[in-house]
Amino acid sequence: MKYILLLLPLFLTGCSALGLMGSIIPDGGTDVNANAQIGAENTQQVVGMQNSSEINAESVVQNTIQDIPPWVMILLILGWLLPSPQEIFSGLLYAIDRILGRTK
Repeated sequence: MKYILLLLPLFLTGCSALGLMGSIIPDGGTDVNANAQIGAENTQQVVGMQNSSEINAESVVQNTIQDIPPWVMILLILGWLLPSPQEIFSGLLYAIDRILGRTK
């Protein structure tokens, strides 16, 4: 049992964000090459900068976002707060049973 408790921190260092074993090992882990390419002919291209601010279009459509009416927001909030129709119906049946004296 003592050996398990001594080895437990060693096994859990792979799960930790601290990387305790990485600070002990001088190289510190694996390297990932972000420019890795697989294929027969591999090329890397530089994307050019566009200096022109001129826009050419046949037609321009302007869309406006309209405000949501307050009553829609109230309905959304009430729909979230109020009970479901099934709960309302079971509550109504319980109230009727209570009035008629079937339930105590």
